[in-house]
Amino acid sequence: ARLHDAVGELLAVAELPESLSEQIHSDACSIGCVVGAMCPSARELELSLEIFGENTCARWHIDQFVGRAIVSYTGVEGTMFARDSNVDFWELQNRGENERIIHDVDEVASVGVGEILFIKGAQFSRGEAGLVHKSPEKRYHKDGRVVNRLLLKVDVVT
Repeated sequence: ARLHDAVGELLAVAELPESLSEQIHSDACSIGCVVGAMCPSARELELSLEIFGENTCARWHIDQFVGRAIVSYTGVEGTMFARDSNVDFWELQNRGENERIIHDVDEVASVGVGEILFIKGAQFSRGEAGLVHKSPEKRYHKDGRVVNRLLLKVDVVT
């Protein structure tokens, strides 16, 4: 009930079209239940809706938390990610340029708009590295305006 109410409050502030609000509400409740079951030691889940346009996570990185479920509702593509074998971790950890962090850009994957990705962070308890990921490249409309991405994030808080 707390999750359902928290999602409702978040969406009331966002003032999105009704059909989109209903979809996000359903997704947030479902994702929250699954993430909670995946991470039973989580103290709580933190939900947020964010718009990424000119402001993006343009650099390859590993998040410094336990985990995050993320879904893009608008835009051209979702979050990009790479297998560990395709990452130069020395470059990643020493602030290398994106071009030096990834060995083969053709091996980079991304989720589609509407698809859910669970990102394991550096604090995930299994002792492995978190998922190396970043925002997709910025895209622009023909008139020069940036194509915004509306994101739902469900973060595991310990």
